[in-house]
Amino acid sequence: VEQPLGRIIRQGNQNKDVGVYYFSTRGSYDATMWQMVTRKAKFIEDALAGGTMRSLEDISEASLYEMAAALASGDERAIRLAGLNAEVNNLENLRSAHFSSQRGLAQEKDQLQRLLPGQNTRVEYLTAAADQSPSHIRYAPLDAKIGTTSYRDKKEFGEALRNRLVALRTEGKEGRTTIGQFYGMGLVVAQTKLGDTLVAHGDQHETIPGGLVNQLQLRITDKISYEVATGITESSDVQGLVTRLYNRAQSVHSDLAEAQQQLENMNKELKKINSRLGAPFELEQELHEKTAAAAQLRRELEEEGRSHPPAMPTPATSNSGPSAMAALEEEQPQARKLPDVGLKKLVGELVSRVKGI
Repeated sequence: VEQPLGRIIRQGNQNKDVGVYYFSTRGSYDATMWQMVTRKAKFIEDALAGGTMRSLEDISEASLYEMAAALASGDERAIRLAGLNAEVNNLENLRSAHFSSQRGLAQEKDQLQRLLPGQNTRVEYLTAAADQSPSHIRYAPLDAKIGTTSYRDKKEFGEALRNRLVALRTEGKEGRTTIGQFYGMGLVVAQTKLGDTLVAHGDQHETIPGGLVNQLQLRITDKISYEVATGITESSDVQGLVTRLYNRAQSVHSDLAEAQQQLENMNKELKKINSRLGAPFELEQELHEKTAAAAQLRRELEEEGRSHPPAMPTPATSNSGPSAMAALEEEQPQARKLPDVGLKKLVGELVSRVKGI
């Protein structure tokens, strides 16, 4: 069916649109051949589908082939049955998609319910931290300490902060050390020793001990801390160090607003999911009715096929009667018409006629 399409639907074709037409002759073997194509297409679709569907709105190729077989048979009931089968197939796909969506909603609800407690806690912690970092501190007089020494000048404070960080690094002390305060918030230094480095010099190897990496942190509360700077040395800019402290102290307010917005969105999404979860398939009744109608038509066609079996043609002989050409000329004015039978009988007729091929 598809192979001839390669002659026109191919690379290099300069026509923007092409038309593809399939023809079938009423009362011919076309009905049976289309039925065979239907069975093959259904098998291929089932093998490739993997339990999923490509599109809800598409009518599958197997349904189109089945409709072609029904049209070629000339039986209105077969045509009606093919149409019902296509509609039932589409409704079943919609039903499958509905329940797949319901399972997805249930999973989303479970995930939100797991995340909500943590989000509520984060908002609670950030709210407490925001209370410890007033939004006006950037414009207020400096209130900072290094050790027991208080500072009101930003440059002096920055130099003292850098010197203390460098001194701790020189001491080689690992871990966390509180070195002062910034508007009542803790200044903490975290130092981590890097791993040793092995350097090859020909056949000799040298182990270079890893150094310390320092990190300045602003501890607003016991639950909320921010990284300010890493790798502070004697050449670090003191003005930039102080500026980063102010920025980190103020970022708690934007983080709180973001966390509150996320919490609100999560609650809205949970409410939306609850309104949709458990909804029935709206087309269930239509699916039931069309499935029953298709089953009734199928029974009628099968019963008629059993009571009116298709007639088999008599093989022509070469030793008696008119020649094959003469017989063909005699039959030319009146084309032989196959009786209207059920779809299964049409398939059976083809199988019996092509047996051995």
